[in-house]
Amino acid sequence: MDLANLKALLAAVDRVAIIAVTDAKGRIEYANQNFVDISGYEEHELIGEDHRLLNSGKHDRQFWKRMYRAVQMGSVWRGRVCNRSKAGTHYWVDTTVCGIRGASGEIERYLAVRLDVTETVESEARLSKALESARQAERTKQEFLANMSHEIRTPLAGILGYVELLEEQGLAEPDLAVCRESLDAIRRQGRHLLQIVGDVLDLSKAESGRIRVERIPTDVSKLIRECIADFAPLSESKGLSLETDISDTVPCSLGVDPTRMRQIITNLISNAIKFTDTGGVKIRARFESSGATAETLSVEVEDTGIGISREQALRIFEPFEQADASTTRRFGGTGLGLCISRKLARAMGGDVTVVSGEGFGSIFQVSIPARPQPSGTVEPPCPASSEDSHPLRVLLAEDNADNVRLLTYMITKCGAEAEVVSNGDEAIRKLTCAGGLAGPAKDPCPYDIILLDMQMPVMDGYTAAKLIRSMKLPVPVIAVTAHGMPEDRDRCLAAGCDDYLCKPVSTEALRKVLRRAQTVQRRLAA
Repeated sequence: MDLANLKALLAAVDRVAIIAVTDAKGRIEYANQNFVDISGYEEHELIGEDHRLLNSGKHDRQFWKRMYRAVQMGSVWRGRVCNRSKAGTHYWVDTTVCGIRGASGEIERYLAVRLDVTETVESEARLSKALESARQAERTKQEFLANMSHEIRTPLAGILGYVELLEEQGLAEPDLAVCRESLDAIRRQGRHLLQIVGDVLDLSKAESGRIRVERIPTDVSKLIRECIADFAPLSESKGLSLETDISDTVPCSLGVDPTRMRQIITNLISNAIKFTDTGGVKIRARFESSGATAETLSVEVEDTGIGISREQALRIFEPFEQADASTTRRFGGTGLGLCISRKLARAMGGDVTVVSGEGFGSIFQVSIPARPQPSGTVEPPCPASSEDSHPLRVLLAEDNADNVRLLTYMITKCGAEAEVVSNGDEAIRKLTCAGGLAGPAKDPCPYDIILLDMQMPVMDGYTAAKLIRSMKLPVPVIAVTAHGMPEDRDRCLAAGCDDYLCKPVSTEALRKVLRRAQTVQRRLAA
């Protein structure tokens, strides 16, 4: 078959296929327009060249040897080939190659018919990548769930175990040492559980973009020293040094979010101590100013611990990630602390970065834009009584019996008196002259402060707060709720509450709220 007849034979597929004909040595004799278009070469640039002109380097020599061997043995070879255009871009073609034999039976030419499958290959690659990402996400989720199960069950086991120990030994034959040890363990494990819940909630807020930050005059040096003091017993128990180097450049009052800063620094110190067995941890702080628009607070936490590789450093700020699974098994933790810390820092306009090397320790640095501020005022001590010298009268609306006992104890410890009702309906009846839900409010109000649990039967705290505000009573209303998201606080305030307490409530937190409530009370009564 001569070349002219061959061209006629190929006319039917010429419009859709990429066609090339080569001589027995692989030199191109014919290239159709589709070949010209996809390769970027003019026809005269292709004629006389072999297909090495299009070699992308994606396939090894064995790939080509197998193809040529198959064709020379009389087979039709088919496969996907990645070629390179004149412009340097890669494209994929589904290629069919066969030998054309002459009258002598020898191969005189090769015919290659190709279809452009670049989009298909790229789609498959994207799908494969997405599938692998999904598999990795599933593996990460399973590891996280297993880790979280361990992290939650471990302190729960400790709490329940020490409660049983108190029941069997501490109560039967009171032993102050046993009681003190048990209570310390219960408190410690309870705080650990609270930290886990807090981490998960913080991550949820961060992922949904609902992190809120404030700019409050803060003594950062004092805040850092308080964080360090919290970890002093742990570092001493491991035989580690815990040092500070706070530069004189750090102003006594900076506009930052103290809660978020404390959370970040605490996370970094906790990690440093956790992953350090010998040596110690050093915390440095400095303030740099290069004009009114470039003022930065930098806090570094350096340790002499195990360190991390460059590859691991790319992952540790992702949710649920630690350097590797063995790290989680050896050291524990949820793998959320660094992720949350970076998101908090970025919400404040800064960042958390790391410099590390395996076996050489790590330096984590948080940098936050901050400006010097006038020093904040010191809050007055909390009085245990109202201005007319009687103890603060607190109406507590709470339906959970255990919470009632705990809050009543705390209220008493703060020097106040508590009267308890079990829902909002009963609270409103305590405030009206006729003891009903309607009618005039008692004057004067029999309570100085009202604490409302927001989720109660019969009438919840939101409804009760709205009714109390409609009665124009000059009494502060404090929401007490286990819902800790920012929108929960907003919902409480929108219902008419003057302040907000998130469970679990500490005596100190209650004391501060009562202090603020007295200020509100004087304002409402004025």
